[in-house]
Amino acid sequence: MLYVYGINLFTTSHIYLWQSHIDYVYNKIIKFTCIFYKIRDKINFDVAKIIHFAFIHSHLAYGIEIYGNTYTNHLNRLTILNNKLLRILQNAPHETPVVKLYANFNTLTLPELHTYQILKFIHNCHLYFQIILARII
Repeated sequence: MLYVYGINLFTTSHIYLWQSHIDYVYNKIIKFTCIFYKIRDKINFDVAKIIHFAFIHSHLAYGIEIYGNTYTNHLNRLTILNNKLLRILQNAPHETPVVKLYANFNTLTLPELHTYQILKFIHNCHLYFQIILARII
């Protein structure tokens, strides 16, 4: 297997595959489900938001520029788990729209996060090349 910055890029048969990395991230953050159930009544909204960004969002965002290009059905497990964790931390009923959960924490869904990170990357490259060109000219 080939790992670049902790992201599994190839399997042993060298077939481009993101499922193993997505499984790794899923297994990493599913451990927080039980913990969040136990602490959700003991913390306030702001602390819950900080906890989400520290323990969940950071794992989802790391490398999303690369693994976010996979098929939507590969990302569904992560999306469903993220929705569940947001619902637990906000102590929201099951009928609460997912859009409201993301808006309450001022965060993005996985496809939106992927798009945002790609746009941020392009913007930074554009600025970098402007600086380089300004020094040359």
